Amino acid sequence: MSVDEKEIRADFEKFEGCNVSIVTGEVSGIFVVECDTKVGHDIDGAANLAGWEKANGELPPTLMAISPTGSVHRYFKHPGKKVWSSSNTIAPGVDCKGDGAMVIAPPSVMPARAATADKPGKPGGAYRWLDESHEIAEAPKELLDIICKPKEKQPGEAPPKDDDNGDSEQWSNFYTKYSTWTSGSRSDKWRNFNTAMLQNLPAWFPALFPGGAQPYQNGFTVSSAWLKRSLQERISALPIGIYDWGLERGYTPIDLVIEHKKTDFAGAVAWLTEKTGVEVEDDDDDDDKPVQDTVETKDAGVILEDFYASMQTHSYIFAPTGDMWPAGSVDARVPPVLLRGPDGTPVLRKGKELRVRASRWLDRSRAVEQMTWCPGMPPTVADRLISGRWLG
Repeated sequence: MSVDEKEIRADFEKFEGCNVSIVTGEVSGIFVVECDTKVGHDIDGAANLAGWEKANGELPPTLMAISPTGSVHRYFKHPGKKVWSSSNTIAPGVDCKGDGAMVIAPPSVMPARAATADKPGKPGGAYRWLDESHEIAEAPKELLDIICKPKEKQPGEAPPKDDDNGDSEQWSNFYTKYSTWTSGSRSDKWRNFNTAMLQNLPAWFPALFPGGAQPYQNGFTVSSAWLKRSLQERISALPIGIYDWGLERGYTPIDLVIEHKKTDFAGAVAWLTEKTGVEVEDDDDDDDKPVQDTVETKDAGVILEDFYASMQTHSYIFAPTGDMWPAGSVDARVPPVLLRGPDGTPVLRKGKELRVRASRWLDRSRAVEQMTWCPGMPPTVADRLISGRWLG
């Protein structure tokens, strides 16, 4: 996430064609009021908002966007105090994206959804600005009185944990929702692990919600109906983060698994590792820590030389069969590797031999950047890559 104009423009050039989300709230200086539609959510939020305006005064002209289903998004200046994200609070079918939420913005493209036995189809298309040059207006007091009023805590709602300053107020923006207060987030290795899980959603998220996870943009969503909740209380998981719209809170992958698998921190990490093959990074000096009581045995003929580290997937190629192994499986079958100096003698620290996990040694010493089909070539080819259809 960034509010730096140069960085944002550079990202648009680098990631041309990607969808765009804007974090709402104080961090970006805006909040958004959007209306559901009959096409998108089987409710006419625009008509209900018009009824609200009739009773409370018309909303001022402001920057607006429209979604492929016809939902109009009104952008307003952030008032400088907490804006609560909500659904159906202003009026039925009218949502507010406030502090800690996000809104999909032009020129994002939403694919069409075919109708199923239990769900109607949705049209696809691009989000677009209705008047891109219009300034963002300040919201009237009548609207702020509603969206800035703290909501009553619902039974079963899970509040954020206290941060280092003892402040238990909900997060001020989307990114701190899954990086500040969650388990282990103050450690880089856990933050990196959670980030890796967000980049590997297909490997674990559907398994966490079997039959409930549906493709959504470049991630997944679990519907309110499947969760047995009210309208617009789904869970969304995208590579930028996970958000529960019912509890109005964000999650790291670890915390989401803890809650929905009813397990502890270690159990959640083990489950995610099993599903993705991605392991928690060692601490910076782990490679220098001697491994105690290592038994130098080979398990059922599996040896270190049978494996290569695939940098594309960060998994491990078992050469005899071509199967891909996760790091945990490699390390379970191959003993730690003794480190040796240039002269072949074991590296020692405080008189003890140094060893590293087999997967870590493979990452550094037997890594491959590409797998392809090249009849007539040896199993491994050094310093050459496929470019297009040719071996370069």
